Amino acid sequence: MSIHKVVSLGVVAALIGLLALMASASSNAAPLAAPVQTPTPTPTATDRPVGQLERSVSLRLRRHLVAKGLVSANNPACWANARVILKRLESSQWVRVASTRSDDDGFYRMRPGDREGAYRASVRRDGSCPADRSPTRQHAH
Repeated sequence: MSIHKVVSLGVVAALIGLLALMASASSNAAPLAAPVQTPTPTPTATDRPVGQLERSVSLRLRRHLVAKGLVSANNPACWANARVILKRLESSQWVRVASTRSDDDGFYRMRPGDREGAYRASVRRDGSCPADRSPTRQHAH
């Protein structure tokens, strides 16, 4: 008998033994329980209804303080020509240091005075467009 036949017979025997073991284990096992139904999640206060406007503003600080970013929304009227306000944290108070309007694509750019500190950009509520604030960014020399 060749080595291939011996190996093949060994594999077949191992499979038959495994199947027999599985069959005996399943006959001793408890019957399967009814499938568990997962409850549907309940809406939270942060869930927004379908069709509600959303808007966000981003902020990047570059070089000798060039503040730029993007106003994005699910409605073009909310990102085009949006008033963007840049604020710096001074003595635990947010102080307005510059403002500009976004272009038709939602991009904005401004050059306030080059001072170190924590900055954030914000857009105010405007008609049906909601307000938003960017995450705080640090500027250092």
